Amino acid sequence: TTSIVSAVLIIAGGDISNKLPHLRAGFACPALIPLNTRPLASYVIEFYRGRHDVHLFVDEAFLQEVQLELPPRRHGFTLHGVVRGQGVVDTLRQALQAVPASEDLIVNLVTTIPVADPELNEVQGGSLPAHSTSAWSAISRSGDSLEFHAKGEVRPDHSLAFTGIFRLEAPVLSAAVESAPRRQDLLSVVEEAAS
Repeated sequence: TTSIVSAVLIIAGGDISNKLPHLRAGFACPALIPLNTRPLASYVIEFYRGRHDVHLFVDEAFLQEVQLELPPRRHGFTLHGVVRGQGVVDTLRQALQAVPASEDLIVNLVTTIPVADPELNEVQGGSLPAHSTSAWSAISRSGDSLEFHAKGEVRPDHSLAFTGIFRLEAPVLSAAVESAPRRQDLLSVVEEAAS
């Protein structure tokens, strides 16, 4: 039997009620955005289940709603409530405090369905360009190094949208979360870990 050394932190700590007003499903929790006939989080959980210790983090106000739609025992994950903070980096900080010790951690924003397990020290970029001053964080390559572009910053046309999926050793991730300067931008954590 292979032991599971990696934990997956699925971050869904926000409230989308004001961000997606056209979505009439009645769900304010991003984990419950309907995709086909299932909640979005179920696709992310299903991808990692069995290979990793899977944890879903939602605003504590949505715990009961998520438990009803996605019963943790049936779907093979641990559900955690987080206190609404200053942004996604604060949610990740709370997540790190809640999970058992693990050698390395995969971080996956609930809004990105993974297609491949990230390797250790890998950040996954999307296949879509993040144009000039997009609302998305972006990554571009300059020679052998990566350049990180915060939301709204001017970036090269060949920059790719940051998916919100990466994998780091637990101590590296913890240190990067504490020193990340932009609390609303998860890419800030990746940038700190890379420096």
